[in-house]
Amino acid sequence: MNEVIFENKMEMINTLNKSLEYRIFRETKHNKHSSRSHTIYNIILLQKYKNKNDIIMTKLRIVDLAGSEKFNN
Repeated sequence: MNEVIFENKMEMINTLNKSLEYRIFRETKHNKHSSRSHTIYNIILLQKYKNKNDIIMTKLRIVDLAGSEKFNN
């Protein structure tokens, strides 16, 4: 698990793209690109106003749980 603080959106996008390189995929009978890794991103965005001391916080959680894609036919 890593915690990273970004100064701008490009730093965040580059890090998110790099993290995709560590994910493991394996083809299954039902899905050619099945994830074999659990991935959880907790993203907290802080928006500071120049003229005020106000800060708006937005939290976003993205979860991808590895699955087996088993179907009962």
